[in-house]
Amino acid sequence: AFQIKLPTTWDVAKSLLGKDEKPTATTKIVVYFQPKAMPDFSQAVSIEEDYLDFATLSTKEKYDIFKDLKLIDEFNFINGTGLYFLNLNDKGEQIPTVLLLAKKHIYRMSFNAIDKQAAGYLTYRNDFEKIASTFTTVVEETKK
Repeated sequence: AFQIKLPTTWDVAKSLLGKDEKPTATTKIVVYFQPKAMPDFSQAVSIEEDYLDFATLSTKEKYDIFKDLKLIDEFNFINGTGLYFLNLNDKGEQIPTVLLLAKKHIYRMSFNAIDKQAAGYLTYRNDFEKIASTFTTVVEETKK
């Protein structure tokens, strides 16, 4: 499990699954956030668990695999390392992305706005960096 802190100008967005669409066993859990002032600015930040095949590797081994990305920045958080890079979507557009390498998980956090020309895009992208820097994993209590 994980937690983040949102700026006061952001809120959790509604699920993008359609009313009739049901999650399946292969559906990844994705959490969406958006700026409160821009309700049409959907999917602004998403977080999902990724690279499940590498999850059991040590943090150093994970880092060695992903360090060759064209990194913009790296940062440490309480339970691991964050690697910040620009990913390309299917349209060739740059998507700011952070891989969060935690002890037993790898999370992908991405900032994917539909309209890169939207008013406030750069402000929201800067907010994304602030959100990413607050990411922490939560130790799950073991059941007795």
